Amino acid sequence: MSNRFYKIIIYISIMSVLLMLYIYPIYDYSVGWTIVTLFDLGFAGFLFIAEKKKNYNKYAAVWLLTLLPLIFNNYSIKEGEFGFTLLWLFFVLFLLLIEGRGFWIKSSFHLILFMTGLYAITTIMMNIGFTAVLSTVAYLFRGGHPIDVGTLETAGITRHYSHNGIYIATGFIMACSALLSRFNKKNIVITLIFLMGLLFTQKRGPLMAALFSIILTSLIISKHKLTTKAFWLSIGILVAISVSYVGYMLFPRLFAVIDRFSTDNLLTDRQYLWHEALVMFNDNPLFGSGFGAYPHKLSVTIDTVEVTYLNAHNIYLQLLAETGIIGFICFIIPMLISLINTMKLFSKSRLYLTDFTTTVLLFSAAMQLFFLVDGITENTLYDRTIYVPYLLSIAYYLSIYKLVKVKTTNICVAKK
Repeated sequence: MSNRFYKIIIYISIMSVLLMLYIYPIYDYSVGWTIVTLFDLGFAGFLFIAEKKKNYNKYAAVWLLTLLPLIFNNYSIKEGEFGFTLLWLFFVLFLLLIEGRGFWIKSSFHLILFMTGLYAITTIMMNIGFTAVLSTVAYLFRGGHPIDVGTLETAGITRHYSHNGIYIATGFIMACSALLSRFNKKNIVITLIFLMGLLFTQKRGPLMAALFSIILTSLIISKHKLTTKAFWLSIGILVAISVSYVGYMLFPRLFAVIDRFSTDNLLTDRQYLWHEALVMFNDNPLFGSGFGAYPHKLSVTIDTVEVTYLNAHNIYLQLLAETGIIGFICFIIPMLISLINTMKLFSKSRLYLTDFTTTVLLFSAAMQLFFLVDGITENTLYDRTIYVPYLLSIAYYLSIYKLVKVKTTNICVAKK
């Protein structure tokens, strides 16, 4: 198999998924997702079988663990729902195939940054007087559908302000990573645009998780001692609180998200969903009820309203409920190993990284943290707006890992 053919297939596969994800009129087009997923999975399977090199990176191979509950204990498949399982299988194969091959990174990174930037800019424009002009455009971009949850000011050109928040939070993490890599005016402006857009969505979870992930990543990879890191973390928190308070006083609309922290229903009834997940977990703590079972079996009354077919808004409790302790371990181990190794890779190889590679690795680490932190109150594992860029961030790290390893080995040989 020629290297050129291999590159074309990988490039088409990953770009088709990103276009489906970020071009909102086709985001919910189930037939389109089915075609793209089957195409990508078919070619990934073909490349996996045809690949001559079978000594895959153990850090990529560990993701095979996640397939165990999906293959042997999958409630969704019994209900005729194959979308998540097929797309997840494609990405696991992709992680195995992509080691040491970085030809696709720049294009995919820039596409995500451009598309998330579009959502950030249109959200800002909706909040500074362009609502009337953009409302028709937003209606067409939503495929003629009304807004499900949120307003034009918070949902922007999407149907749900949560989607808008996740899109913009992803771009914000990318922009912050670029700013940490190279501190210049261009990156400052781009970061502020994403921050403004994210604030206007009024999504507390993505905002807090994104800020926490960026701050923690920058502290972990820094060369300073632990006491120095703790000091700057405290300073950063105090500055953030002060700026937020002043900003709320001066620009109440921009910082309206602060009002949502003062509501009596701070968890927005998530506690009821978490309780149902614990009840389901207690029914079968070892193996759970099957992956994807929670929304199908959920039936709870909240404020006299019967609630069904929702995820638990906590991926850890939902994983325990659906896959038990065994399945929970199969998912959590690869997630933690990937995060730890991404941090280690950056610390050990920062001298050999270009500005762009530094940005990508910082994004990979921060995005993984974001996924895990936001998963405490959101459905990050069950929402492709977040688990797709999350898995891509791991693919970034695995691709760069081999490239850096080869580069450092060559330098060591040259010195000898």
